[in-house]
Amino acid sequence: MFINIVTSILRKTLIVGMAILLVAGSLGSASFAAVSASSNMAPNDTFQSYLPIALNDTSSRYVLLGVYPHGDVTNQGVMDAELHGLDAWVNPGAQISIVGIFSTFEGNHDYVFQQLEKLWINGYTCFNNVESTHTSSQIANGAIDNQIRNFANVFKDWAAQGGGRFAYLAPLQEMNGNWVVYGMDPTNFKRAFAHIRQIFAEQGVPANSVRWVFAPNGWSKKGTPGFESYYPGDASVDIVSFSGYNFGFNPASPSQDWQPPIEVYNNPNFPSPEGWYLDRMRAMAPTKPIFISQTGTSAYFSTGESTPRKDKWLSDAYAYLASYPGVRAVIYFNLVNQQGIDWPFYVPGDPAHQYQGYRDAVTAPWFQYISPQELSQIYLTP
Repeated sequence: MFINIVTSILRKTLIVGMAILLVAGSLGSASFAAVSASSNMAPNDTFQSYLPIALNDTSSRYVLLGVYPHGDVTNQGVMDAELHGLDAWVNPGAQISIVGIFSTFEGNHDYVFQQLEKLWINGYTCFNNVESTHTSSQIANGAIDNQIRNFANVFKDWAAQGGGRFAYLAPLQEMNGNWVVYGMDPTNFKRAFAHIRQIFAEQGVPANSVRWVFAPNGWSKKGTPGFESYYPGDASVDIVSFSGYNFGFNPASPSQDWQPPIEVYNNPNFPSPEGWYLDRMRAMAPTKPIFISQTGTSAYFSTGESTPRKDKWLSDAYAYLASYPGVRAVIYFNLVNQQGIDWPFYVPGDPAHQYQGYRDAVTAPWFQYISPQELSQIYLTP
Protein backbone atom coordinates (compact mmCIF):
# COMPACT_ATOMS: atom_id res chain seq x y z
CA MET A 1 0.00 0.00 0.00
CA PHE A 2 0.97 3.61 -0.54
CA ILE A 3 1.97 4.05 3.08
CA ASN A 4 3.04 0.89 4.79
CA ILE A 5 3.54 2.17 8.30
CA VAL A 6 0.49 2.51 10.53
CA THR A 7 0.86 4.88 13.45
CA SER A 8 -1.19 5.37 16.57
CA ILE A 9 -1.71 8.96 15.46
CA LEU A 10 -3.13 8.31 12.04
CA ARG A 11 -4.53 4.95 10.90
CA LYS A 12 -4.64 4.49 7.18
CA THR A 13 -7.00 2.17 5.30
CA LEU A 14 -6.56 1.00 1.75
CA ILE A 15 -9.04 2.30 -0.79
CA VAL A 16 -10.18 -0.69 -2.77
CA GLY A 17 -12.73 1.02 -4.97
CA MET A 18 -11.13 3.74 -7.04
CA ALA A 19 -12.90 6.99 -7.79
CA ILE A 20 -10.78 8.69 -10.37
CA LEU A 21 -11.15 12.25 -11.55
CA LEU A 22 -9.23 12.87 -14.75
CA VAL A 23 -7.97 16.38 -15.16
CA ALA A 24 -6.25 17.54 -18.31
CA GLY A 25 -2.84 18.78 -17.23
CA SER A 26 0.15 20.24 -18.96
CA LEU A 27 2.02 17.00 -18.45
CA GLY A 28 -0.80 14.85 -19.79
CA SER A 29 -1.17 13.03 -16.49
CA ALA A 30 -4.14 12.37 -14.25
CA SER A 31 -4.68 14.40 -11.11
CA PHE A 32 -6.19 12.70 -8.12
CA ALA A 33 -7.47 14.34 -4.97
CA ALA A 34 -5.84 12.47 -2.12
CA VAL A 35 -8.23 11.16 0.49
CA SER A 36 -7.38 11.78 4.12
CA ALA A 37 -8.41 9.81 7.17
CA SER A 38 -7.62 12.81 9.33
CA SER A 39 -9.33 16.19 9.49
CA ASN A 40 -6.13 18.08 10.33
CA MET A 41 -4.52 17.70 6.89
CA ALA A 42 -4.40 20.46 4.29
CA PRO A 43 -7.47 19.86 2.12
CA ASN A 44 -6.37 21.17 -1.27
CA ASP A 45 -3.15 19.28 -2.03
CA THR A 46 -3.18 16.89 -4.97
CA PHE A 47 -0.67 14.67 -6.66
CA GLN A 48 -0.30 13.70 -10.27
CA SER A 49 0.46 10.20 -11.36
CA TYR A 50 1.62 8.30 -14.35
CA LEU A 51 -0.98 5.75 -15.45
CA PRO A 52 -1.62 3.01 -14.55
CA ILE A 53 -1.84 3.59 -10.82
CA ALA A 54 -3.27 1.79 -7.82
CA LEU A 55 -4.77 4.62 -5.81
CA ASN A 56 -4.50 4.09 -2.07
CA ASP A 57 -5.65 6.08 0.94
CA THR A 58 -3.14 8.68 2.03
CA SER A 59 -2.94 12.02 3.72
CA SER A 60 -3.63 14.92 1.41
CA ARG A 61 -0.53 16.53 2.87
CA TYR A 62 2.65 14.47 2.97
CA VAL A 63 6.33 15.29 3.24
CA LEU A 64 9.10 12.80 2.55
CA LEU A 65 12.08 12.51 4.89
CA GLY A 66 15.63 12.07 3.69
CA VAL A 67 19.25 12.10 4.85
CA TYR A 68 22.79 12.13 3.55
CA PRO A 69 24.59 9.35 5.46
CA HIS A 70 28.17 9.55 6.67
CA GLY A 71 29.40 6.19 5.38
CA ASP A 72 29.49 4.26 2.13
CA VAL A 73 25.96 3.13 1.29
CA THR A 74 27.24 0.16 -0.70
CA ASN A 75 28.39 -1.32 2.63
CA GLN A 76 25.47 -3.19 4.21
CA GLY A 77 26.91 -2.56 7.67
CA VAL A 78 26.73 1.18 7.06
CA MET A 79 23.24 0.77 5.63
CA ASP A 80 22.09 -1.10 8.73
CA ALA A 81 23.73 1.23 11.25
CA GLU A 82 23.09 4.64 9.71
CA LEU A 83 19.83 4.20 7.80
CA HIS A 84 17.98 1.19 9.19
CA GLY A 85 19.27 2.20 12.63
CA LEU A 86 17.81 5.67 12.18
CA ASP A 87 14.53 4.18 11.00
CA ALA A 88 14.36 2.02 14.13
CA TRP A 89 15.16 5.00 16.36
CA VAL A 90 12.26 7.18 15.20
CA ASN A 91 8.65 6.37 15.88
CA PRO A 92 6.88 4.10 13.34
CA GLY A 93 5.77 5.96 10.27
CA ALA A 94 8.65 8.43 10.16
CA GLN A 95 11.18 6.34 8.27
CA ILE A 96 13.51 7.77 5.66
CA SER A 97 12.24 7.65 2.06
CA ILE A 98 15.12 9.43 0.29
CA VAL A 99 18.90 9.06 0.65
CA GLY A 100 21.22 11.66 -0.82
CA ILE A 101 24.56 10.92 -2.45
CA PHE A 102 27.20 12.88 -4.36
CA SER A 103 28.91 11.76 -7.53
CA THR A 104 30.71 13.29 -10.51
CA PHE A 105 30.29 12.87 -14.23
CA GLU A 106 34.01 12.18 -14.41
CA GLY A 107 33.98 9.66 -11.54
CA ASN A 108 33.53 5.92 -11.05
CA HIS A 109 30.32 5.05 -12.85
CA ASP A 110 30.27 1.43 -11.69
CA TYR A 111 30.22 2.73 -8.13
CA VAL A 112 27.21 4.92 -8.92
CA PHE A 113 25.38 1.82 -10.17
CA GLN A 114 26.21 0.01 -6.93
CA GLN A 115 24.92 2.93 -4.84
CA LEU A 116 21.66 3.19 -6.77
CA GLU A 117 21.00 -0.54 -6.48
CA LYS A 118 21.97 -0.89 -2.82
CA LEU A 119 19.66 1.94 -1.83
CA TRP A 120 16.78 0.62 -3.92
CA ILE A 121 16.84 -2.92 -2.55
CA ASN A 122 17.06 -1.54 1.00
CA GLY A 123 13.90 0.51 0.55
CA TYR A 124 15.29 3.98 -0.24
CA THR A 125 15.01 6.26 -3.26
CA CYS A 126 18.27 7.89 -4.31
CA PHE A 127 18.75 11.65 -4.65
CA ASN A 128 21.93 11.95 -6.73
CA ASN A 129 23.79 15.26 -6.83
CA VAL A 130 26.11 15.07 -9.84
CA GLU A 131 29.06 17.45 -9.82
CA SER A 132 31.75 18.06 -12.42
CA THR A 133 35.37 19.15 -12.55
CA HIS A 134 34.58 21.17 -15.67
CA THR A 135 32.92 24.53 -16.16
CA SER A 136 29.35 24.91 -17.34
CA SER A 137 30.64 26.30 -20.64
CA GLN A 138 32.89 23.30 -21.19
CA ILE A 139 30.04 20.90 -20.41
CA ALA A 140 27.61 22.72 -22.70
CA ASN A 141 30.17 22.69 -25.51
CA GLY A 142 30.75 18.93 -25.32
CA ALA A 143 34.03 18.64 -23.39
CA ILE A 144 32.82 15.68 -21.30
CA ASP A 145 30.21 14.15 -23.59
CA ASN A 146 31.79 10.70 -23.32
CA GLN A 147 31.70 10.81 -19.53
CA ILE A 148 28.09 11.97 -19.52
CA ARG A 149 27.16 9.18 -21.94
CA ASN A 150 28.81 6.63 -19.67
CA PHE A 151 26.97 8.09 -16.70
CA ALA A 152 23.68 7.98 -18.61
CA ASN A 153 24.30 4.34 -19.46
CA VAL A 154 24.49 3.60 -15.73
CA PHE A 155 20.89 4.78 -15.39
CA LYS A 156 19.85 2.93 -18.52
CA ASP A 157 21.37 -0.36 -17.33
CA TRP A 158 20.07 0.09 -13.81
CA ALA A 159 16.53 0.91 -14.99
CA ALA A 160 16.60 -2.19 -17.20
CA GLN A 161 16.50 -4.36 -14.06
CA GLY A 162 12.84 -3.42 -13.74
CA GLY A 163 10.61 -2.85 -10.76
CA GLY A 164 10.08 0.82 -11.58
CA ARG A 165 13.66 1.78 -10.73
CA PHE A 166 14.17 5.53 -10.76
CA ALA A 167 16.19 8.20 -8.95
CA TYR A 168 16.15 11.94 -8.44
CA LEU A 169 19.02 13.49 -10.40
CA ALA A 170 20.36 16.98 -9.61
CA PRO A 171 23.04 17.88 -12.18
CA LEU A 172 25.57 20.56 -11.17
CA GLN A 173 23.97 21.37 -7.83
CA GLU A 174 24.61 24.74 -6.12
CA MET A 175 25.53 26.23 -9.49
CA ASN A 176 24.88 29.73 -8.13
CA GLY A 177 27.84 29.40 -5.75
CA ASN A 178 31.45 30.44 -6.33
CA TRP A 179 32.68 27.30 -4.52
CA VAL A 180 32.02 25.01 -7.51
CA VAL A 181 34.01 25.14 -10.75
CA TYR A 182 30.83 25.09 -12.86
CA GLY A 183 29.23 27.91 -10.89
CA MET A 184 28.39 31.57 -11.43
CA ASP A 185 27.43 31.23 -15.11
CA PRO A 186 23.63 31.25 -15.56
CA THR A 187 23.57 31.17 -19.36
CA ASN A 188 25.96 28.28 -19.74
CA PHE A 189 24.48 26.36 -16.82
CA LYS A 190 21.13 26.31 -18.60
CA ARG A 191 22.86 25.18 -21.77
CA ALA A 192 24.74 22.48 -19.83
CA PHE A 193 21.56 21.24 -18.13
CA ALA A 194 19.80 20.93 -21.49
CA HIS A 195 22.85 19.22 -22.99
CA ILE A 196 22.95 16.64 -20.19
CA ARG A 197 19.27 15.88 -20.66
CA GLN A 198 19.77 15.57 -24.42
CA ILE A 199 22.56 13.02 -23.95
CA PHE A 200 20.40 10.97 -21.57
CA ALA A 201 17.67 10.90 -24.22
CA GLU A 202 20.13 9.99 -26.98
CA GLN A 203 21.45 7.10 -24.89
CA GLY A 204 17.95 5.74 -24.51
CA VAL A 205 17.60 6.31 -20.77
CA PRO A 206 13.91 5.66 -19.95
CA ALA A 207 12.23 8.95 -19.19
CA ASN A 208 10.53 7.53 -16.09
CA SER A 209 13.85 6.39 -14.57
CA VAL A 210 14.94 9.96 -13.83
CA ARG A 211 13.25 12.85 -12.04
CA TRP A 212 15.22 15.95 -12.98
CA VAL A 213 15.99 18.35 -10.13
CA PHE A 214 17.04 22.00 -10.15
CA ALA A 215 19.17 22.31 -7.00
CA PRO A 216 20.77 25.72 -6.38
CA ASN A 217 21.96 27.08 -3.07
CA GLY A 218 19.31 29.25 -1.43
CA TRP A 219 21.62 32.14 -0.65
CA SER A 220 23.39 33.96 -3.47
CA LYS A 221 26.36 36.23 -2.95
CA LYS A 222 25.40 39.90 -2.89
CA GLY A 223 25.64 41.45 -6.32
CA THR A 224 25.37 38.15 -8.18
CA PRO A 225 22.33 36.69 -9.99
CA GLY A 226 19.76 34.90 -7.87
CA PHE A 227 18.88 31.27 -8.51
CA GLU A 228 16.02 32.29 -10.80
CA SER A 229 18.60 33.28 -13.42
CA TYR A 230 19.77 29.66 -13.59
CA TYR A 231 16.36 27.99 -13.86
CA PRO A 232 16.22 25.75 -16.98
CA GLY A 233 12.44 26.11 -17.22
CA ASP A 234 9.38 24.07 -16.29
CA ALA A 235 9.64 21.82 -19.33
CA SER A 236 13.11 20.62 -18.25
CA VAL A 237 12.59 20.22 -14.51
CA ASP A 238 10.46 17.90 -12.39
CA ILE A 239 11.50 19.13 -8.92
CA VAL A 240 12.84 22.47 -7.69
CA SER A 241 14.99 22.52 -4.58
CA PHE A 242 17.66 24.41 -2.68
CA SER A 243 20.29 24.06 0.05
CA GLY A 244 20.10 25.92 3.36
CA TYR A 245 22.07 25.52 6.61
CA ASN A 246 22.37 27.04 10.07
CA PHE A 247 26.14 27.11 10.71
CA GLY A 248 25.63 28.61 14.14
CA PHE A 249 28.67 29.44 16.21
CA ASN A 250 30.58 26.27 15.49
CA PRO A 251 34.30 27.14 15.67
CA ALA A 252 34.69 25.87 12.10
CA SER A 253 31.80 28.00 10.83
CA PRO A 254 32.62 30.55 8.12
CA SER A 255 30.25 32.99 9.81
CA GLN A 256 29.44 33.19 13.50
CA ASP A 257 25.69 33.56 13.39
CA TRP A 258 22.70 31.56 14.64
CA GLN A 259 19.89 31.52 12.08
CA PRO A 260 16.46 30.18 13.04
CA PRO A 261 14.69 28.07 10.41
CA ILE A 262 12.68 30.91 8.88
CA GLU A 263 15.94 32.72 8.10
CA VAL A 264 17.56 29.61 6.65
CA TYR A 265 14.64 28.79 4.36
CA ASN A 266 12.92 32.14 3.76
CA ASN A 267 15.21 34.85 5.06
CA PRO A 268 13.13 37.98 5.69
CA ASN A 269 16.24 40.04 6.53
CA PHE A 270 17.44 40.31 2.94
CA PRO A 271 15.74 41.53 -0.21
CA SER A 272 15.66 39.39 -3.33
CA PRO A 273 17.91 37.88 -4.62
CA GLU A 274 19.55 37.31 -1.21
CA GLY A 275 16.52 36.20 0.78
CA TRP A 276 12.97 34.84 0.66
CA TYR A 277 14.12 31.56 -0.84
CA LEU A 278 10.93 29.50 -0.46
CA ASP A 279 8.68 32.33 -1.58
CA ARG A 280 10.85 33.03 -4.62
CA MET A 281 11.10 29.38 -5.56
CA ARG A 282 7.35 28.97 -5.38
CA ALA A 283 6.87 32.09 -7.51
CA MET A 284 9.47 30.87 -10.01
CA ALA A 285 7.93 27.42 -10.46
CA PRO A 286 4.43 27.33 -8.96
CA THR A 287 3.56 23.97 -10.55
CA LYS A 288 6.63 22.17 -9.23
CA PRO A 289 7.09 20.47 -5.84
CA ILE A 290 9.84 21.85 -3.63
CA PHE A 291 12.54 19.74 -1.99
CA ILE A 292 14.98 21.02 0.60
CA SER A 293 17.86 19.25 -1.10
CA GLN A 294 20.45 19.89 1.62
CA THR A 295 20.00 21.21 5.14
CA GLY A 296 21.42 20.98 8.64
CA THR A 297 22.11 22.80 11.86
CA SER A 298 24.99 23.07 14.27
CA ALA A 299 24.41 22.75 18.01
CA TYR A 300 26.77 25.65 18.75
CA PHE A 301 25.01 28.74 20.04
CA SER A 302 26.82 31.92 21.10
CA THR A 303 27.13 30.47 24.61
CA GLY A 304 28.62 27.20 23.38
CA GLU A 305 27.35 23.77 22.34
CA SER A 306 23.70 23.38 23.30
CA THR A 307 21.61 20.25 22.82
CA PRO A 308 18.35 22.09 23.69
CA ARG A 309 19.08 24.74 21.05
CA LYS A 310 19.65 22.13 18.35
CA ASP A 311 16.59 20.16 19.44
CA LYS A 312 14.43 23.27 19.17
CA TRP A 313 15.90 24.23 15.81
CA LEU A 314 15.16 20.78 14.40
CA SER A 315 11.64 20.76 15.78
CA ASP A 316 10.91 24.26 14.47
CA ALA A 317 12.48 23.56 11.06
CA TYR A 318 10.46 20.45 10.30
CA ALA A 319 7.25 22.05 11.55
CA TYR A 320 7.86 25.14 9.40
CA LEU A 321 8.71 23.18 6.27
CA ALA A 322 5.75 20.84 6.68
CA SER A 323 3.45 23.85 6.88
CA TYR A 324 4.87 25.58 3.80
CA PRO A 325 2.79 24.99 0.64
CA GLY A 326 4.56 22.90 -1.94
CA VAL A 327 7.34 21.41 0.19
CA ARG A 328 7.39 17.66 -0.45
CA ALA A 329 10.75 16.48 0.91
CA VAL A 330 13.46 17.48 3.39
CA ILE A 331 16.90 15.85 2.97
CA TYR A 332 19.13 16.38 6.00
CA PHE A 333 22.94 16.45 5.84
CA ASN A 334 23.48 13.84 8.55
CA LEU A 335 27.28 13.87 8.50
CA VAL A 336 30.16 16.03 9.62
CA ASN A 337 31.39 18.04 6.65
CA GLN A 338 34.99 18.63 5.64
CA GLN A 339 35.18 21.78 7.74
CA GLY A 340 34.06 19.90 10.84
CA ILE A 341 30.57 21.34 11.32
CA ASP A 342 28.46 19.18 13.65
CA TRP A 343 25.44 18.63 11.41
CA PRO A 344 24.27 15.11 12.41
CA PHE A 345 21.07 14.66 14.40
CA TYR A 346 21.60 10.89 14.62
CA VAL A 347 24.94 9.18 15.26
CA PRO A 348 24.72 5.38 15.62
CA GLY A 349 25.68 4.17 19.08
CA ASP A 350 26.04 7.71 20.46
CA PRO A 351 22.92 8.73 22.44
CA ALA A 352 24.51 12.11 23.24
CA HIS A 353 24.25 12.92 19.53
CA GLN A 354 20.79 11.55 18.84
CA TYR A 355 18.61 14.63 18.98
CA GLN A 356 15.11 14.26 20.32
CA GLY A 357 13.98 17.42 18.53
CA TYR A 358 14.06 15.60 15.20
CA ARG A 359 12.46 12.47 16.63
CA ASP A 360 9.59 14.45 18.12
CA ALA A 361 9.06 16.62 15.04
CA VAL A 362 8.68 13.79 12.55
CA THR A 363 5.96 12.03 14.52
CA ALA A 364 3.55 14.48 12.85
CA PRO A 365 1.30 12.49 10.48
CA TRP A 366 2.27 14.39 7.33
CA PHE A 367 5.79 12.94 7.50
CA GLN A 368 5.33 9.65 5.71
CA TYR A 369 7.44 6.85 4.33
CA ILE A 370 6.89 5.92 0.70
CA SER A 371 8.77 2.98 -0.77
CA PRO A 372 10.78 3.40 -4.00
CA GLN A 373 8.36 1.18 -5.91
CA GLU A 374 5.37 3.22 -4.74
CA LEU A 375 7.11 6.56 -5.26
CA SER A 376 7.99 5.57 -8.82
CA GLN A 377 4.26 5.50 -9.62
CA ILE A 378 3.47 9.07 -8.68
CA TYR A 379 4.41 12.43 -10.04
CA LEU A 380 4.72 14.82 -7.13
CA THR A 381 3.07 18.23 -7.36
CA PRO A 382 2.88 21.10 -4.86
